Amino acid sequence: MLSFSPFMQRFRRIAGLGMLIFVVGCGGGDPFPMVKVSGSVTYTDGTLIPAERIVVNFISLAPPKDEKTYPRPGQAEVDVATGKFDSVTSHKYGDGVVAGDHKVFLSVINNSQPEKRLIPEIYSNETETPIRYNTRDGKLEIKVPRP
Repeated sequence: MLSFSPFMQRFRRIAGLGMLIFVVGCGGGDPFPMVKVSGSVTYTDGTLIPAERIVVNFISLAPPKDEKTYPRPGQAEVDVATGKFDSVTSHKYGDGVVAGDHKVFLSVINNSQPEKRLIPEIYSNETETPIRYNTRDGKLEIKVPRP
């Protein structure tokens, strides 16, 4: 039978308590229901936007739960070779977005020709974007006009 010194017994109790706190966590999950989202981003004629990188940004329109608990924004990296995205992240990779209505805007990066605008500016503006999305709508198909 193994016998531990008082120091080791105390260390094991503290370590066990630390592991329990780590596993349980402090909040017990996200305060907002989350929904997975996928979709695509193209020009209105269906052709791909010739960017080096495109990020779809989701701003939830859900009201805060209280003065300290606001819905997190979400982001998804678009595969520029296909125009598709499927791993929207708000907190943990691929966890989705808060259920409900969202404003959506695009971050389009084109480092090789930064002066060349690939989409109209309004679609890159968080406050003025005309793109709206509700998680009940399923896949999000974003089609923007050429500038």
